[in-house]
Amino acid sequence: MSRDKRLRRAPNKKAPQRFHHAEVDVACALAILGRNEESLDHLTSAVRSGFPSLAAVQNDPLLSSLRGEERYRELVSELYASQQHYRHLYDDLRGAISSG
Repeated sequence: MSRDKRLRRAPNKKAPQRFHHAEVDVACALAILGRNEESLDHLTSAVRSGFPSLAAVQNDPLLSSLRGEERYRELVSELYASQQHYRHLYDDLRGAISSG
């Protein structure tokens, strides 16, 4: 096996397993190219691996070609529900701390 192939196969132990910001960048690039299904695959992976920004997903102009897609709307709903869950959890914890 050539050195080049070995390097491509070798895991980078310093790099995180999932780098969701890079996946959002890939999703943006694919959306610009009109490759919406692939873009949504990467965007979904980014959101489910920790990309928390509903505002970024909703407002990034590079993702505008996805907004008419059902998968995009479902992903935004999923991200909104997650955001609401954590907002309520934070409010409950803050209330428990201030009353305790």
